Amino acid sequence: MPHAHSPRMPVPTRTAEGAHCGVARGHRALVGVILASGIATAMPLSRAVAQVPFTVVADSARLAPAPDVRIAYGADPEQFVELRVPTGGRRHPVVMLIHGGCWLSQYDVSHLAAAAESLRQQGVATWAVEYRRAGHAGGGDPGSFDDIRAAYDLLIAQGRARHLDRSRIVLMGHSAGGHLALWLASEPGVKVRGTVGLAAVTDPASFAQPTGCGAGITRFMGGAPQALAEAYAARSPVARAAPRTNVILLAARDDRIVPKSQVDAYLSRFPGTVTKEVPGGHFDLVAPWTEAWRAVRAELETLLRR
Repeated sequence: MPHAHSPRMPVPTRTAEGAHCGVARGHRALVGVILASGIATAMPLSRAVAQVPFTVVADSARLAPAPDVRIAYGADPEQFVELRVPTGGRRHPVVMLIHGGCWLSQYDVSHLAAAAESLRQQGVATWAVEYRRAGHAGGGDPGSFDDIRAAYDLLIAQGRARHLDRSRIVLMGHSAGGHLALWLASEPGVKVRGTVGLAAVTDPASFAQPTGCGAGITRFMGGAPQALAEAYAARSPVARAAPRTNVILLAARDDRIVPKSQVDAYLSRFPGTVTKEVPGGHFDLVAPWTEAWRAVRAELETLLRR
């Protein structure tokens, strides 16, 4: 039975964008700047990040308050969501956030904490999903996909009781999480206002590589696409039916992890998709103090007004 429990300590992410998926170079320096400047997490996040003089993504759990509650959707320690709800008794629109990290167990939901808190401060609830990944028992195909669907089903089941407007749900995933968000959007019975892919992997087969983040998908799927063509097609957003919702794909101009060809592949398959290129690198798309994040917020606001 799903239950709420206290948040665990965040697992620090530690690798640089140019080397692999993780947190951009300088994240420890950013934390040091914040602590040395006397900027505590009790200060509103928008004020804290405004004082950071350079654009990086830190272990953002250090920059944001803990979630309001952590809710389990299964028995495994990785099967939970972090819920943040704005103040006020009315029902709030909600973004179901799915984190990336090359589909690997080393990278967790904590690096989206600052983005989730930014949305909460703007009046949008967040349902940030943790899920089993490659390296976890049961992670990969099909377990991770089952987790993402179960997290969505729990949102539908509990949304009303938790002051969430289930008619205004947006799916949003970053990187590998964008792949999972687009997959979920095309699943039968999933009804959302829109889906936003941030540096999303749309074609896992073409993204697979022997090294780097592309190697993560082969671990996640249990083998290379040449050996598992049918399985990749079943989990590939570009090989599935068009989602019955609005899809927006944002790509960072200087992304060195997910190439723009991933956007192009989706646009070729679904020509009506809205696409936008924004300044910055891979992690700017989930860093609330960047121009890229302002573009993300603008697209969300457009979706939620429809």
